[in-house]
Amino acid sequence: MRHKVIETLIRFYCRVIPIQKGKRRIIKVYSKYAGLRGEAVVRTSFDVSMQLDLSQFVQREIFFRGAYEEHVLNVIQELAEKNRFDLFLDVGANVGQHSLFAVKRTPIPKSIAFEASPHVFLRLQKNIAINNMEKLIQPYNLAILDAPGFVSIEVPNPTNDGTGYVLDGKEGEVDIEAVSLDDFFSQHEDYKDILMKIDVEGAELRVLKGARKLFSAGKIKAIIVEVIKDNLARFGDDNVDLFRLLVSEYGFKAYILSESGKLISLIDPGKLPDEAEMIFLQEAVLL
Repeated sequence: MRHKVIETLIRFYCRVIPIQKGKRRIIKVYSKYAGLRGEAVVRTSFDVSMQLDLSQFVQREIFFRGAYEEHVLNVIQELAEKNRFDLFLDVGANVGQHSLFAVKRTPIPKSIAFEASPHVFLRLQKNIAINNMEKLIQPYNLAILDAPGFVSIEVPNPTNDGTGYVLDGKEGEVDIEAVSLDDFFSQHEDYKDILMKIDVEGAELRVLKGARKLFSAGKIKAIIVEVIKDNLARFGDDNVDLFRLLVSEYGFKAYILSESGKLISLIDPGKLPDEAEMIFLQEAVLL
């Protein structure tokens, strides 16, 4: 059972008090106790409205804290203010937080947002519409991989927002068109300075392999990517392979982004953690 007074206090604590430790646990305990679910339209900490499903982890974080993984948003803003990007490329956009932030709070003029899950994609479209950002954010219900075709996507369950890529046919799945970034951009407007964010539940290396022409042309200037070794392994990939593709083959500089917002330079792939938020930058990109 929901308690409005308790929710208000938790939201105040999470949004106003600078101490971060324990906030996620407080949200988790209350959500479980209250059986938190249902719809809510809230104003985020970066001044956009979002329609949220409170049964979902990421959307609960936005509801209580005003944003999800604010340290990632801060890096997007810092990069955009120090460099000139003409596109924010959001691969695995979920409900649209990063794209909404990019066009609202940074000088980046436009976002292209890909979300493979049809269920989540509908909410992405709603969040774009309620902020009147249809001309700024172009959403596509596509799976981004390294080759064209179709991929089976798990229907989201009540406890997880993530898009689950699967390679065999099972009940409760839908087939979604897959394209590579190279193929997509060969048929769309040309961009020269792209800031890309990737979060696709283990298919990150496949996304990058499908963008070789963009990399060779130097159009992707910076990449923010969640790298989880166990997720990559579902595709037979490895975090070291991802690191070597970007650093050894394409000459990017690599950094680990801590939850406190600290950037840690990484040169040796042997020191890659099993799970990390990574930042890859072309040599000329300022941070």
